[in-house]
Amino acid sequence: LQPSSAGSSWRRECSASSGCLAAGIKARSRKGAALWRLILVAVFSMAGRGTVLLLLLLAQGCTVEALFGLEGAGGTFRYGHIFWERVAGNEVQFTVQAAFSRNVDTSYFKGSALDGFARVGDKVTMTGRETPMFDFGDGFEQRMDMLELTVIAYSVRENWILGEKVLPGHVYPTPNDEGREGSPAKPWFAKFTGCCRLGQLVNNADSPWVLTAEVDLQKALASPRVGILPMISVPSTAFRDPFTPSTILNGPSFRVPATSAVPQEDRCDRRVKHWELEKPWAVGTAARFKSDSAVSVSLAGFSTTDAMSCCTTPATCLSPPDAAKPSVSAGCLFRLLRSDNQQRALTVEGWVRIDQPAGGVVMKTGRMPGSTCPESHKGICDVSLIQVHVNASHITVGHETHMPSTGSWALRTVSFEIASNMMLVNELNDPQYYSNAPQNSIHNKWVHVAVVRKTNSKFRPGSGENYFQHWFSTYKVYVNGHALETQRLTGCTRTSANPCQGEGRAGVNFYGFEDNNGLLSDQYDPGESNPVAGPRLTGPYADGDFIVRGRCKWNGEQVPACIDGFGNGTALVFGMFEGDLDEWRFWNGERSQTDIQSWFQKPLSPDQSVYYGDPTEGGPVTRLNYETVSLLVASYNFDWDRSQIGSCEGSQLAAGCPFDQLEPIFPENADDKYTAVRSGDVVFVDTGTSRLMFYESGEIFQLEEGGVIRFRQATPIPVGMYQVTVRVAIDMDMPRVPVDFIVEVLNQDGFSVDGDLGVLGDGLCKFPQYPCLYNTTLNAFAPTLNVTGNIAGVATGDENHCDVGSYITSTARFVRGDQREGLLNVNDFVYPNRLRAYAGFEMSLTFRGMDSQMRAGIRDAVDTQVGFSIGPAPAYGRFSTVKGTNPSEMTMEWTPCVADLTSVVCVEAVDYHVDRHENTVARSAASQSKCVALQVERDPAPMWLGERARTVNFIMGRPTSITLIAVEHNSLDEIEIDVVGGQLPPGATLSHGDLPCLHCLNKTVTMSWTPGQDMGGYTATLQFRVKDTGGACPGAEGQEDIVEVHLVVAKCRYMVQKDMQLQELASVFHMDWIRLWSLNSMEASLNHPDYLVLAEPAQVINVGHTYRVLAGTETLEQITRRFGMTMEQLKQLNYDLMDATEVMEGARLCVVPNPCTGLSQTIYSGLQYQDNKFLNNAAGVFEPPRAQ
Repeated sequence: LQPSSAGSSWRRECSASSGCLAAGIKARSRKGAALWRLILVAVFSMAGRGTVLLLLLLAQGCTVEALFGLEGAGGTFRYGHIFWERVAGNEVQFTVQAAFSRNVDTSYFKGSALDGFARVGDKVTMTGRETPMFDFGDGFEQRMDMLELTVIAYSVRENWILGEKVLPGHVYPTPNDEGREGSPAKPWFAKFTGCCRLGQLVNNADSPWVLTAEVDLQKALASPRVGILPMISVPSTAFRDPFTPSTILNGPSFRVPATSAVPQEDRCDRRVKHWELEKPWAVGTAARFKSDSAVSVSLAGFSTTDAMSCCTTPATCLSPPDAAKPSVSAGCLFRLLRSDNQQRALTVEGWVRIDQPAGGVVMKTGRMPGSTCPESHKGICDVSLIQVHVNASHITVGHETHMPSTGSWALRTVSFEIASNMMLVNELNDPQYYSNAPQNSIHNKWVHVAVVRKTNSKFRPGSGENYFQHWFSTYKVYVNGHALETQRLTGCTRTSANPCQGEGRAGVNFYGFEDNNGLLSDQYDPGESNPVAGPRLTGPYADGDFIVRGRCKWNGEQVPACIDGFGNGTALVFGMFEGDLDEWRFWNGERSQTDIQSWFQKPLSPDQSVYYGDPTEGGPVTRLNYETVSLLVASYNFDWDRSQIGSCEGSQLAAGCPFDQLEPIFPENADDKYTAVRSGDVVFVDTGTSRLMFYESGEIFQLEEGGVIRFRQATPIPVGMYQVTVRVAIDMDMPRVPVDFIVEVLNQDGFSVDGDLGVLGDGLCKFPQYPCLYNTTLNAFAPTLNVTGNIAGVATGDENHCDVGSYITSTARFVRGDQREGLLNVNDFVYPNRLRAYAGFEMSLTFRGMDSQMRAGIRDAVDTQVGFSIGPAPAYGRFSTVKGTNPSEMTMEWTPCVADLTSVVCVEAVDYHVDRHENTVARSAASQSKCVALQVERDPAPMWLGERARTVNFIMGRPTSITLIAVEHNSLDEIEIDVVGGQLPPGATLSHGDLPCLHCLNKTVTMSWTPGQDMGGYTATLQFRVKDTGGACPGAEGQEDIVEVHLVVAKCRYMVQKDMQLQELASVFHMDWIRLWSLNSMEASLNHPDYLVLAEPAQVINVGHTYRVLAGTETLEQITRRFGMTMEQLKQLNYDLMDATEVMEGARLCVVPNPCTGLSQTIYSGLQYQDNKFLNNAAGVFEPPRAQ
C-alpha cells in the first residue's frame, strides 16, 4: 500500500512479477523524530462512525532490509555537495558528494572494514525514505538509487561515510536557461534531492534535502568546490583567554572552505569571494500583502453544472483528468467552499504572518476585487462562503448566511483562542522557536493555521416538500498542529466540570432552529465548535432562492445534491490584510490532527509524489468516508516560479518581487481557471525560517565576510547537532553551488584553546535543560588539534597575499626541513590562507591531537585515546597510522601533479574513552576542525641571476674568473649546472659551489682561465645550463634555463708575468726590446726599460699596434710585407687569423712594424692632399697604387 494523499489514505500497488503484497503503515510524531513501518495487510470494517483495524502479518518473501535498516534509525543523511565543470560545448559533468550514517544495518552500506561497514574505496548505494534523485534542470532526471558512491572518507567515531559519484556528461540545449520570451536568461538549476536528514538534529530533523546548483556556461566554465568535513564541532560560547578572561579570543564560528576550479595558477581574481546561507530544501517564497491588496481566483469556471456534476458523477466529466480524479476536480472545490450535502468536509490550511496585532481576514470568498455586485445578487457574487480571520490572540472562522427574519445576510463566526492551548503558548514564547516578541501572541510570527469545516444537513423527502430541514457547519482550528478551543461555546455553560466538548448537545436552539429529530446529538470532537447555521438556508426551495437565500435546489436524484447557483459568481480571495501568506492548501475531506502535524512543515509538490504518494489520488471522498479520507483539491504555494516572472532571488527577493498572476502547484498542469490574479501591491518575499516553519536556519546563524558562519546568540548555544546549508560562488553574479553539513555544538568548558591552555570546567554537558549526548564521567573534554609542517614565506618577488573582497589571504610554501630558521606555524596558515605545493614534489603535514581529560585525572591515559577524522583527501595522498594514544600523531604525505587542482584537506581530532571496569564507551567528541588549502602550482623553473647574455673581456697572461649564480625557489628540488653550447678555451677550468639561501637553492659555477700569449683576438660563446629534476610526476621532465657568456681576449695587450724581463718578453713576441719598449713609451711604469721586472702589481703592456684593414685592398700577404712581419708572427698576435686566408674590411689586427724589413713608403707617398682627401690624377680621383 502506497500513500495516496500525503499520510491519510493509501492505494494498493503490487508487482505481479514479485508476487509481493506489502502494506506500509506510517505513524509520525510532530517532531518527525520517529517513523515506523510494518509489513501488514490492513482490513478495515466500517461500523457507523467507528472503525475496526485488523492487522494480519503477511508472511511473504519480500525484501525489506533497507526499509527496516534505514527507517528504524531515523534519517541518515549528513552531508551533500554538488560541483561541476564544462567538458565541451554545452556538456557539463557533475560530481555529487554525499555523507550518510555509517553503521546502518542495511546491505546498501556494507563494506570491507573489519566491522563489516564501508571504508575508503568501497562502493555504497544511496538510498532513503525518498529515492535520491538528480534533476539536471532541463527536464532530465537521474535516479541515484541505482548509482553507487565510492567512499572517499569515513569516520568510525563520528559514524559517517562520505562518498562521491561522477555523473555522466550531460548536454544542455543552451549555455543557460534562456527563459520565457521577454524574460531575462537565468541559470540552469540542477537539484540533488532525497530524504531524510539525520534524525538527531536540533533543527530540520528527518526532513528532506534539496541541494540546488546553478549552471551558466556564459559566466563560468566550472563551479567552486567545498572541502568541509561532513560534521564539524564548535564551542557553545566564545573562547576566552585563561589568563585574561575578559578578552575574547575567538567566537563560536567556523569557516566554509571553498576553492575555485582554476588549475595550477590560483589567481587572486579567481578565488571564491561569495558565500550565502541557503534554505535546506526548496521552500520557495511567500506573498506579502497590504490592506488593500489581494490575490484572487474567479470561481465562475468552477461552478458550471458540468463541473459540479463531475465531482460525484465521473461520467459527466468533460476531461479525462477530472474523470480519473473526480473528488479533486474543479467542481468539487466549489461545492466544498459553498458547502454541500455530499461533500461534507473541507480542510483549509496555510501559513500566515500578521504585521499588526489586529490582523485581518487572510482568506475568504467574495466579490472579485475590482468588480461590482448588486446587493440583490449578493448570494451569487459577494457572499462569504467561508472566511478565516487572524489576529494576535484569536483565529476566527465562519461564513455568511441569510437571515429570513431580517431579509439580510449575517456573518456567523466562531472564535478560537490562542491561549486555550498551553503547549502552543509555550511554543510561541520559546526563543528556540520564535525569537521575536510579543509573548503569548502570534503577532509578527509565522504560524500554520488549519481550519476544518464539516457540514451536516437533514434532508426531508416527501411529496412536494423535498428540502433540507437543517443545514449547519462545525469548525475546528489548529495552530502549528495544536488544537484550539472556542472562546465561547453557544448554548452551553462552560465550566471546569462541563467543558462542552465531547458531549451530546440535543435539544439546544441554534440560531433559530430546534434539534427536533436528534440530528445534533452526535458526539463532537474536542475542540470542535457548536453547530453554526449555514452557509445555506434551510427550508423548501423556491425559484430565485439561490439569489437571496442560498437554499439548495435538489437535483432529483435518490441521493440529493445541490445544483443551484449559490455563490457561483464569487472569487476565492487571499489577502486584504497587512502580512504574509505561504503554502495554502484545500482538501476534500477532514484532515486529522496527525495528518496536519505530519505535513504542515513540508512543502507539497508533484515531484515528491513518487516518494510520499500523490495527495490528489485516491478516494472517492463521499458522505460516508469524509472523516477518514482526504484528498488535495488545490494548493497555492506562492512561489515565484509559479508566476510569469523570470527570476526572484538574492537582492531581488530582498526588495520584493512584483507579479501579476500566480498558478497553483496543485492541480498539476492546471488550466487557466485556476490562475490567481493580483490586485494592489502584492510581492514575493522570502519565507520564514523559524524552527516550526519548513526549516530552521536564519535565526541561528549569520554569515560574515570570507565564508565565516557565526552563531547569532551571544549567550551559550544549546549543545547538539545543527544542519547548515551554504551556497558558494566565485563572485556574487556567478553560478552558485551548495554544500550541506552538520555543526555540532559542544559545551565551551569542554574545549581548550590551541596549546592546551584552556580552562577545565564542567565538561561537555553544561545545560541540563537540553538532552545531553555525552557521559561526562567518561568524556568531559573535546580534544585539541595542532598542525605542523615545514613551511616558509613565498619566494622573493612572488605573490604572497590576495585581497579577496574585504579580507586578505596569505600564502606560504613547503620547504626543506633541514633549515629551521624562518619556518612558519601551520596553524597560522589554515584556510583561507594557502600552502603552496609544487607539482611533482612531496609535501608533508603532521597532525597532533591531545585530550585534556588525561591531565584532569578523570581517567588515566590508557583509557583515553585520540584519533582523527579526515575529509576528502587529494588523490594519492597518503596518511600514516596514528602514533601514540594521547597525545597522538598522524602524518599526511602527498606528491601533487600538474593536473591536480587546489585541494582543501580538513582534519579534526576525535577522542575515544573507555571505562574498562564498566565496559562502557563514551560518545566521542571532536576538536574544531582545521582545513589546509593546498594550492598546487607548477614547479618553478630554475633561473640564472643577472643578464641572460653577458660578455667577459680577457687579457693575455692575466688570470680571470667568472662566477654564474643559479637560483631554484623550490627548495625541495635539485639542480645541476653544465655547459651545453661551445667549448671551454684551452686551459680553462670549471668549479661548482653553493651559496647560502634561506628556503631556496643557490648554486654557482666558476670558470677560471689565463689566456696565453698567442690568444689575443680569441672569441667564443659558451652556453651554461641549469636544470632541475622535474619532480616525480609521470612524464615530468626537468626545466632549464640558459645563459650565454661571450669570451673576448684583447689584442696587443699582455700582462707581464712575475720576474719576466723586457728582453725575455720581447723574444716571446718576436721583436727586440727596443721596439717593445717604444710600444709602451706612454706608460708611466715603463719610462725606464729596467722597471718592468720590479713592477708591482704585474703590469699590462702593449705588445703591438692596432691596425684597421682597408676595404678590399689588402691581403694578409700585403699586410705582412708592408709591416715587415712574418705570417707566423701576425697569426701569433691575432688568434682569429689562425685558420684565415683572407681578411675582412675593417678588421682590426695587432701588428709589430719592423723598420728594417717593412715597406719604405706607404701607398699615399707622393700624393697631393686637397679638400680633405688624397689626389693622384688630374681628375681628382684617388687610385691606390698596385702592390709591388
